[in-house]
Amino acid sequence: MSVEVLLREIKKNLQADVVAIAEWKKKEASIQWSHTIGMNTNKHLHVRILYGLGIVGKVMQSGTPMYYYSDAEAHEDPLVYSESLKSFFLVPLASGASLPSVMMVGYRTPVDLPGEKQWALWRNLLTEKLKGGEPL
Repeated sequence: MSVEVLLREIKKNLQADVVAIAEWKKKEASIQWSHTIGMNTNKHLHVRILYGLGIVGKVMQSGTPMYYYSDAEAHEDPLVYSESLKSFFLVPLASGASLPSVMMVGYRTPVDLPGEKQWALWRNLLTEKLKGGEPL
C-alpha cells in the first residue's frame, strides 16, 4: 500500500479534512511536509520548520502527541492558518531516522478529536512503513 493510499484511508476512517506527514530533512536541516492529503493550497510545500519550533517541531522534539481543540491555540502556525484548520492533532511516528516523523490530522470545523485508540493503528502502519526503509 502506498503512502498516499494509506493517508486517504486515514482521512476516510477518521473523517478528517487533512492528513499530512512532516519529516526531518537532514540536507536542508529543517522539517518539511513530505506527504499531504486534503490540502486546499500548496503553501505547505514552501514551509521549512526548525526543530523544536512551531507545533510540528515541538511534537518532533517532545515525542508526544499534541491535541488542539481550537485554532486559537495555534493560530500563528502557517499551515493551520492557510488551511483554516479548527481542530487537529499531531502524532510522532518512529522511523529509521534519528528524528521521528510527525502525522497531522486536521479538521476545518470544530470536532471532538479522536482518541489514541482510534488513531493508534494508523500510526503503527505508518511507523512500520518508515522502519521498513520505505521513504515517505
